[in-house]
Amino acid sequence: MHSFNRLWQTLLDCFLPQVCCLCQVQTEFGICEHCIGQLPIIPEEIYLGDGLKVATLTPYLGNTLAIIQALKYHKIRRVGERLGTWISSHIAPDILNEVDIIIPVPLHSKRFREREFNQSELLFRACANNFKIPIVPAVNRVKNTQALHELNARQRQRELSNSFIIDDDFKPKIQGKRVMIVDDICTSGATFLEIATILRPSVAEIRCFAFSHTPKTT
Repeated sequence: MHSFNRLWQTLLDCFLPQVCCLCQVQTEFGICEHCIGQLPIIPEEIYLGDGLKVATLTPYLGNTLAIIQALKYHKIRRVGERLGTWISSHIAPDILNEVDIIIPVPLHSKRFREREFNQSELLFRACANNFKIPIVPAVNRVKNTQALHELNARQRQRELSNSFIIDDDFKPKIQGKRVMIVDDICTSGATFLEIATILRPSVAEIRCFAFSHTPKTT
């Protein structure tokens, strides 16, 4: 099924004009240079407690929100590939200093089959290539959680409890390593905390990074 869907998408790309997901101008990258150039770069650090903080690049508003939704819910893969190169160009190099491994937040297998890619891995593939840091899918999502954006912080934490395990095949690769957990959005940080909890006995250091963050309401 995956092969058929990928072939169908390739055929559509060949015969239908490819347009920017924001302004609809023709572009082969899913998002035009003008629109991606308008993304605000507003780095923020979100402190989660337990010695963890999440570094982010931009607030999850406006064009950033529209781009992520085009990637995740309309499954426009090339948007993620282009956005990944943008992230690689704008991430502060010191964030990746002394990082041995990038670990993307995983999707449950059911959601992966529906989407056909993990947006967290796709967004940071260019960073991995440019900074010569391997992406290791060391964590599996074993609980198919409900949509987290509908939940408050306490509900997220409860919903995510026992949702992740370390893949046995990758345990030797992460042992004693300095890892960075990456995701597309940080809202409450519950996902990062849950994954950090299971990784901590095996790894030397944990950092967290998300492309965007949900602004706090006042």
